[in-house]
Amino acid sequence: MEKQNKSITFGIIALVLAIFSVSLPKFYITIPIILGLIFSFIGILKDGKKWAAIIALFILVLFGAMDLMDQSKTAEAKEKTYQITYKVSGASFDVGYNNATGGMDHEKGRNYWEKKVTLKGTDFAYITGQNTEGSKRVTVNIYIDEVLIKTATSSGEYSIADANCYPYKQ
Repeated sequence: MEKQNKSITFGIIALVLAIFSVSLPKFYITIPIILGLIFSFIGILKDGKKWAAIIALFILVLFGAMDLMDQSKTAEAKEKTYQITYKVSGASFDVGYNNATGGMDHEKGRNYWEKKVTLKGTDFAYITGQNTEGSKRVTVNIYIDEVLIKTATSSGEYSIADANCYPYKQ
């Protein structure tokens, strides 16, 4: 009489790797997913009880596909261009902002100031406003495609408010 294989060792290893890969940051998941897939296939071929290997395979394929789709969307968002609107309000202030070529421009403003620039998703959007008069308040805003994304306010003599973001991450 031949002894039946009731082991689920490879399936359990694959399942642990699958759960581990789901909990890791995106940058670190490639190796656990590949190892999990290998152990899943070995578990399906060698283990007597295949349930753990099949569940692990399902999780790894699903999570891997979701990650690939997310990477594709992120790459697309990085290449897209965005209409950035910088706005500053206050009594009297100096403004610094990232322009469309990646450099910093500086201007002076009173009461209200606005500037529109077009940036790629990986360009850094940055605005700073510094009070130049007494202990008034200055507020800076970053709008991406007409939607308010970042805002900051500062009060006090020569105080500075700044806001920043990468457009593709919003």
